[in-house]
Amino acid sequence: MLTPSSLRIALAVAGAMIAVPAGAQNVDIQPNGIQVGFPGGNCSVYYDRGGRFQSARPGCNSGQIQRANAAVAARVRPNYAPAPGGAVGNAPRAFVASNGAGQVVYPRSRCTVRYQASGARIPGRTACTRSQLRTADRLFRAERLRRGFR
Repeated sequence: MLTPSSLRIALAVAGAMIAVPAGAQNVDIQPNGIQVGFPGGNCSVYYDRGGRFQSARPGCNSGQIQRANAAVAARVRPNYAPAPGGAVGNAPRAFVASNGAGQVVYPRSRCTVRYQASGARIPGRTACTRSQLRTADRLFRAERLRRGFR
């Protein structure tokens, strides 16, 4: 049996659940960087103070990473627009952390390829095609070289 106080608690919880849409992210700007978290706590994406991708927890999928990227870009660089030929359609984007680890994300598919700090691809099940994997390897290698990694 519901008491008036338990009914108020149930309604408050239901209201909170409706107020925060599924997939909404929380952007937390701190002195040492930016953290974007998602409900459930299994996905957090980390950026440096300038809004550059650093890392993501293994529980993040490519859609969450893309939403985090967009949220950080809107907060940190409100006038930011992707460079011509950037993330248009399903063009892959490479993210390299300060330690050399990173990932390549295909925005419109479930394909995310992760790499160790050494630059080696992290093996595992993926939704990527062989062609996407080859392209991701080339793109990640080029981005690592551009940032001064071997």
